[in-house]
Parts: sequence; structure tokens; C-alpha cells
Amino acid sequence: MSGPVRSSKKFEEFGSNNALAKALLERFPGLEWGMKYRSLGNKIGDLDNGKVSWWTNNPEKAKCLAELLDVPLEDLGLHGKAQKGVFGFQEFPEFPPLDLKREEPWHLAEEVLDPKQVLPGSFGEDSLDRWFGREVRGSWRPPHEMDWLHVSDELHRQFLSKMLGATGRHEVVYVETLAEAATRLANPKPLIISVSHDGGDQDLLALAGRPRDAGLLVIAPFKLVEREETSSAEFLSWESSTTRGLERRTFDLTAPKWSFGGELNRWTLRKLPDWRERLLAWIEVRLSRTGVDTFFSAQAVGDWLKCFDPLAVWFCTTSDVMQLCRLVHLDSEKRLPNPSDSNAGIRLVQSLFVRQSASLIYRIKQLADARWQQSDLPWEGELSLDTWLGMSAAGVYLVSRSELDEIVSGKTVGEREKAADNVAHRLEAGNPEALLSSGLLIERRRRFFGFQHPTFAGLLIRDRLMEQIATESPGVWALNCFDPVRRQLVDAALDAVSMECLVNTAKRLASEPENSAQAIAASEALFVAIGKRIAKGEVIASSLYAIGKQVIQRLDLPEGWFLAEPWSRPVESKDEQLAWIGACWSWSLLPEAAVEVGQSWLFPGWVKELPEAPYWLMKIVPDLKDAQISSALRWFLEIVHQWAKELDAPIESSPVILLLPFLSKAARGVLPADSAWWKALIGQKWAENFLLESFKNADEDAAKRLWPSYLMAEREVVSEKSSDDKSNLHHVIALLYSPIRMWLLRHLKPNDILAGLSEADCVYLGQCPESLPPEVRAPLLQSLIACAPVTGFSDELPFFERFGFHAKAALEIYLEHEVLGDAAAQCIWRWNAERAASLIVQEEVVSTEVRKTLMRHCPEHHFSAGVKALSMAPSLFDADERKQWVRRYLPSSGAYAATALALLDVE
Repeated sequence: MSGPVRSSKKFEEFGSNNALAKALLERFPGLEWGMKYRSLGNKIGDLDNGKVSWWTNNPEKAKCLAELLDVPLEDLGLHGKAQKGVFGFQEFPEFPPLDLKREEPWHLAEEVLDPKQVLPGSFGEDSLDRWFGREVRGSWRPPHEMDWLHVSDELHRQFLSKMLGATGRHEVVYVETLAEAATRLANPKPLIISVSHDGGDQDLLALAGRPRDAGLLVIAPFKLVEREETSSAEFLSWESSTTRGLERRTFDLTAPKWSFGGELNRWTLRKLPDWRERLLAWIEVRLSRTGVDTFFSAQAVGDWLKCFDPLAVWFCTTSDVMQLCRLVHLDSEKRLPNPSDSNAGIRLVQSLFVRQSASLIYRIKQLADARWQQSDLPWEGELSLDTWLGMSAAGVYLVSRSELDEIVSGKTVGEREKAADNVAHRLEAGNPEALLSSGLLIERRRRFFGFQHPTFAGLLIRDRLMEQIATESPGVWALNCFDPVRRQLVDAALDAVSMECLVNTAKRLASEPENSAQAIAASEALFVAIGKRIAKGEVIASSLYAIGKQVIQRLDLPEGWFLAEPWSRPVESKDEQLAWIGACWSWSLLPEAAVEVGQSWLFPGWVKELPEAPYWLMKIVPDLKDAQISSALRWFLEIVHQWAKELDAPIESSPVILLLPFLSKAARGVLPADSAWWKALIGQKWAENFLLESFKNADEDAAKRLWPSYLMAEREVVSEKSSDDKSNLHHVIALLYSPIRMWLLRHLKPNDILAGLSEADCVYLGQCPESLPPEVRAPLLQSLIACAPVTGFSDELPFFERFGFHAKAALEIYLEHEVLGDAAAQCIWRWNAERAASLIVQEEVVSTEVRKTLMRHCPEHHFSAGVKALSMAPSLFDADERKQWVRRYLPSSGAYAATALALLDVE
């Protein structure tokens, strides 16, 4: 039986262990192998025979072998026999493989349905639980919908696919293109297909061959093509009515919007805003749990990333972060460069890319520079081979060893000249074979290629940008700000340079024509970068005020409902609006206004009185059901907190987002909380999550300060409720079960929950005691004795039942209650029968009426206690009452029948 090496598909390309070893040495010359290819071939043979010690002790070399064979690292069997439910990380070979069936996977992203496909008027949360759910809930039926999940993060796509294969209920098939699974697609059984490459029209034809109502989930690194909509009323169109067969299936599959009978749901796996922090914490927990000796610290790496890459521009995939974690695991975070180091990019690449040769890093830099200089080409994404060849021919000279050998081995001068001419021609026009075999590029879509290591290319461009910003005219780098992707890299570089560098850059900007494209882009980029420094509390040199003046004077700033927009950057999405508004608000935190402004709400710190909030400010509030706080929103909220420091109360009619700092102040005891603030914020998941985060830093009295106002908000909302007002009912439920309420009650001592509450507060809580911690219910019930909380005869027993057995200690005081005494007696027998039996014999302590009430409600299964008590004090009842009592229990009195009948003879 073949071992893991010979059983891999790519082994056939090499034919022998020695040939594979030779290719391994040539592919990864930067690694210290310490042996010739024959010795390495023997090591490969040992691995195939199950002798893994050398490879286990050299995980970096094992990773290279797995990469060359194009197999997952765990398939080499270094940690025992490869198992279906085990996932290894080639980016971090020392990280213990994950048992997908038994261990908790990471949770870094959520699936989001294409907004164009969301059902009109839908308020529910869309998800892929029909595929992802591990447990069968209720009456389960197999999935019958077709779903396409776009996962741009390659490692995450592989991880998700393997996890579903190990833990899911449905078969998972791994193919290069969807067309390869055409036969399997024809089978109506529910199926998950993990695709690695785009097969174009052939994929679409294979998908169209899927039977209707046959569940399918496609997990792919690309989106399925969308056609142009034929009409805004397409479902009534001629095409919808007349198209038939396979053509109709493809017509429906490529529909861009939701429609009746829609064929396919388009999803995107969107990373959570704090995905990097989650991943770091998950790695740390697993390393600790498995007992791995490590230098890794999630806190240290997280702090470094916040400084080096706060916008997640450079380390933007799980693979990037895993490689960084490996670096720290081996040598601690001290090995990481200073974020302001202009050579940090190349230093990181050399550390992360240690197994590659210096020449390959140099070629990556050349090719990255060539692509960056081509401003007419996108920085991200795939390009055709011809485009890459055009760039590489201009600056990256790639010649294969075999071509040089042809020159040397030519038998005649003519043969050698011909071979040399061929090399010269390829140097001029680009060498496709050398380029593709160099390890620089990878085919991500059919005939379209991207960087094999995009992170490394980006880090090298970071160094280039930082050098340009520090030493050259803004005209050299500023025009990149008119490109959406390149602008992010420029902004990230500006965030990294020193304050002195920003000052010098601003001076050089003064020599540019004021209204030139370069000046507009550079000034607005500097404006945003300085705004971030202001928000961090850095001291801003007065010479930089000119940047603010230059940008603000260029804006259209009449008071109005429309946002004054920058010239070089869009403000269409909420995150873009938050970034721009946040920069302007930051500038207004400076003690002196850079310039007089018209739109006071855009620079609120520079005006004494604010008018009604404009529409554009209301629009930045997240959607009601949004639970996550984007990095842009988090940064804006930090600025809002600084702006609100000098305010004693919220601005009237301002958006709810501006209430958050005042609740934070109330938690610290700076000012009293207002119930109206809670009513505006509770029910908005993003706001609740932010408040919970801010409360972590509050002192121990924070909950005590906030609870009365929160309770008041509950009461007010309940009093406003009407039977036909469903939205108000939702608000009541949101307040009762908010995580904020849970936090407040968890951080209050039982006595503090009721301390200082009014009678109306207690009566309200008496209507929902189950929502309070158990230890509070008895004191609450005791406090209600004089409040007459029950309004009708039928409410007596349910009143106590809502408190439950945790409140049994408070029941005794209700036994003499005119309305609630009987219900209290029933509950004492149910929850504390021993105490009830004790009370009915305490003739000197317990009143006759209380004892009679308890006796009337004595349960049949406690009849023995009742008959004994009545035998001791038969005068508790008169003759008629005793007769009724005995007749009631006699049929089930058992051994006590004679004793019970004897009570009838007592005079």
C-alpha cells in the first residue's frame, strides 16, 4: 500500500523520491536542508514508510513538501495516521492539528445574503443553518434550496469545507471546478461542493443540470456570475414567459435579484469586525490546552496588530495571521518590527518567508512595484497572463535554468547564438513558463492569475509608500488616493509614519498647485490621518492646521440636510461616512478652529449651539438588528466620547448613537442616567454590545447607579403598551431580556436590586419576578404585602407561582392576608411541606385562622400530618367543619381512616 507521498496525485510528475527531493531543493533554496538530494530522498522514503521523526522535528521542511505535493500538511501523517476529521495548518505547522469532530472550531465570520435577494418586508435573520447546523432541531427535513457561498479567504474556505465534511449531515465533495462534479450534481441527494477554481460557462451548465428542489451548497472563492436584469419587473417579462429548458435554468440561476421561484441564493462569508482578536484568542487557548511550549501571547500580538495594522490592510486573511502567530510562537513578539519602521515590510517578509531564497523576495518586490506603478490596473484581484508578462518584461527578468543550459551546451556557435537569441527575446517580451514556475503567481480563475503571496507584496509596497511619503513630493503618491483599493494602502502608510514625517509632508504639499488633483488627494489623505492622531490624543503641531483649513475651505458647507463630501474619497457606505465624519469631528476637538464652518454638525466642537441634527447624521446609525460593531463605528464612537466630555446632557433630537457616551458617564457617576436614553438604545444589538464593552471598565457601583433608570424605562414602556401595538410589545420584550439588564442584575447584590425602589417599582417587578435572580424573589414578595398587587380572584395562585419556590421564605406573612392567604397556604404545602406541618401544630404561636387555612389546603399526600394535628387540637374546627374535612380526605386516608373517623366522635 502506498504511503502519503506516493499516493498524492502530484507524485506522478516526479516519478521517484530522489526526483521529488531534487525538486524540493530547487523550489525552496532558502531553507537550510543540510543534505544532498539523495539523502533527502531517503528521508522522503522514510516518511512514506511511517517513519516521521525527522519530519516532525523539521515542521518547516514538512510544510515545503506538502506545498510541493499540493496536499494538506495533516495528510503527511506527522501526527499519526491522517484522519478525515482532522485539520492541520500549513501556515503554522507546529500548531496541533484540530480534531473537527471533538474540538471547538473558530468563529470568525457570518454568512450574509446578497441584499438584492432579501425578501421585501422580511424582518427575520437569514442564515445557512440548514447546512451548518450540527443538531437536528424539531421536524428536520433535508435542504431543498440551492445556495452559493462566496468565501474569499482561502484558508477559511478550506477549514469550513473540512469542518462540514467532518461534522455535517451531508456529503462534501472537493473539486477544482463545478463542471467536474456534473455527474454528482445530477443526483438529487443533498450535497455540499467545495470548489477551488472558476470553470466559467461549463460550471453554469453543470449547475443547471441539478434537479429542482435538490439541496445544494457550493462553497467557492469567487461569486457566481450575475446577468444583467432584463427589466425591473422581470418576473412578468417576455423572457420569463418564453424561455424554457436548460436556457431557463441558467436564466433563473444568474438572476441578480430576488424573484418568485428564484433558483439560487447568493451568500458571502463576511468576517466579524473583531475576527483577528477572536482568532488570536482561539490560538492561545488551543496552544495552552495541548501543552505546547510557546512564546505566543494573544494580547501581545493583538496590541502589535492594532499599532501596525489597525485597518486590517496588511494582515487581512486568516492565513496571514496564522503565519504571524507562528513567527511569534517561535521567537516571541519581540521579533516583530516597530510599526513606524519604514523597512518593517521587508523585515516581516524576510521573517515570514524564511524558507524562500532572497532572490525570490527580490522578484516579488520587482513585480509588486511594477503592478503598483501601473495605475490603470487594479491592485487587487487577478490579471491575465499577458498583462503580467507585460509588467514582468518591463522590470522583472526571469530566465529558467534550462534556457541557460541550452546556451552552454550548444555544440556549435550557431546553436549557442540561437539559444542566446531565444533568451534575449524572452527577456524582452516576458517568459510565461519562467513566470508561472517561479512561484510568484497562482491561477485563481481560469487563465487569470494573482500574487501567490499577496500579503508579502502588500508589505513591500508599504515600505515603498512610507519612503515616498517621507522623502518625495506628494504628487508621487497622492494620485493613488483616487483608486479605492490603493487609497486604503496609502491611508495605512500615513497611519504608520511619525508625526514629524506628517509635518514635513505637509510642508512639501504647500509647493503643489492648490487645486491640482495631487494637492486635493494629498490634503484630504493627510486630513484623515491627522484626525486619527487627534482622536488618539497626540499633540498636533500648529503647522498642520493649514491642512485642515485647506480641506475645509474646499468643502461645500452650507447648513443643510446633505453631507459635505470630500473630493477624493467616497462617502456612500456607512463605514465611509463614519470615517469622513469622524475625521471632521476629530478636527473639531482641537482648541482652535482651523476655519469658520457652516455645517456645524460636521464640526460640532467648534460651535456653541447646535441646530436640529441633519438627515446625514441620522443615517449613520446602524440597522436595528446589526449586532456587530464595525471598526469604523468603533473609532467614531471613541471620538463621540471625547466630544461629549464637556457636555452635561445629550443634544435634543440628536441620533441615538450620541447617547452612548452619556450612559458611560452615568455609569461612572458623572451624571444621573435618564430612562429615555435606555428606551432609545435597548433593542439595538450593536448599542447593547458597545455598552457591555464599556461597562467592563466601570467600577463596582456602576450597576447600582444605572439600575433605577433602567427599571424606570421598563415601567414606562409597559405603561405605554396597548393590545394592538406589536412594536411596543417587542420593545417590552427587548427591555426585559436585554443583555444590559442581565449585566446590571449580575453586578448588583440582592439587597441593592430592591434598595431605594418606590412602591410602584416593586409592584411592577412583582408582575415579572421570574426575570429577577432567584435570591431576590423572596425579599421582593415580602415587600409587596401592603401593595395589594392582585386585582382579581383568579390571579391569587398565579401571583405566587410566578415567584416560584425560591420565594417560599416569604409566604408565611401572606397566610393572614385577606385575599392571598389561601393561595399562600397552597404554595407552602407545595414548596415547604415540612414547614407547613410544623405550623399547624404550633397552637400557641400561630393564630387559629392561619392554622385553619393551612388545614383546609392540606394535600392528600400530607393527610397524615393534618390528621395528627387535628387529633391534638380537634377544637380547631367545629363539628361541621371537622365532618367536612374528614369526609373530604377519607376516601384516600389509608391507614389513618380510623383515626379520621374518630374525630367525628369528639364533642
